[in-house]
Amino acid sequence: MEIRTAAESDNTYIAAANNKILEYHQSFDVFYKPVETDAIAGDQPTKEKIALVASIENQLIGFISGCVFLNPVDRSIPFGYIQAIWVEKSHRNQKVAQALLSKFESILKEKSITRCELTVDVRNHIGTHLWQDSGYELYQERRSKTLT
Repeated sequence: MEIRTAAESDNTYIAAANNKILEYHQSFDVFYKPVETDAIAGDQPTKEKIALVASIENQLIGFISGCVFLNPVDRSIPFGYIQAIWVEKSHRNQKVAQALLSKFESILKEKSITRCELTVDVRNHIGTHLWQDSGYELYQERRSKTLT
């Protein structure tokens, strides 16, 4: 398995994988909709994007994307943020997600970033298990209420 920085030629695969992520999230909440890659950054003024792909014999099998917030408006230090991770079903439970995450975290460490954050829906059992098993701890809750 090879983990490398995503190239422009990988954009079609990443867009299709992002659609699969969206479909999965919509299976437990229709609230989710497609999001532009830059929208996750909100009003954060300075960020550096990171996108990696995993492949076997030149066939893409997964990706991870995120960024580094260099000058965050709501944090005292720069931090990494994971926007999305995807592994094709045929390659799950083969340590692909862990390899992608390890490389992402290594890039952060090379940039002297000491904190990485992400958001995961509590109904996303695949995601919550991955992040918990990877050492990501719950530190904040976000709640919602449907108003009728």
